[in-house]
Amino acid sequence: MSESIFSAFGVTDAKTVETDPFKIPRNKYKVTITGSEVKDIKEIPYWEIEFTITQPESDQNGKSANNLLRLSPWTPAERPEDYKTMNARTIGSYKKALLDLGIAEDKLDAFNPRIHGARVIGITGVADIGPNAKGYNAIFDFQRTVASAPAADAGNSESVNSAPVSAAPAQAVDADALAALMGNL
Repeated sequence: MSESIFSAFGVTDAKTVETDPFKIPRNKYKVTITGSEVKDIKEIPYWEIEFTITQPESDQNGKSANNLLRLSPWTPAERPEDYKTMNARTIGSYKKALLDLGIAEDKLDAFNPRIHGARVIGITGVADIGPNAKGYNAIFDFQRTVASAPAADAGNSESVNSAPVSAAPAQAVDADALAALMGNL
């Protein structure tokens, strides 16, 4: 009897092999944002944020899921019965994603993913990831990691507030304006 192709990969029982090796079981995982780009999908612009699992002890380490945020309003031609509801859902999801990434609410109007989106790469946190209704890996919730501020002087009794972790720096046309906008990153 010849050796199985599965044994060459260290698998002794083919029944244990996943047919979809990219599927992520629903759970909370440590993640890092590893991608951010605006791209058209069927001629509609979306901001795609890639979350990669960074848990070496997990079988899911290195797998990723994307959050797609629509950047243009739904039209009556696309959704005649519910375009207003879809727009409310879309803009609500967009706002939640920005707040979850650490952008201050008073800076939301100035954020443009085409200009500032790369600044989110490197942000870490915990994400609830798993298959959505269509079976694709989805981000259901994301909580950004918050690092502690340096310890206060021993003689200082004031409490130390937490400060958000900084995202990896990116090239910017106007560094001062970008720094003011992304102050929470």
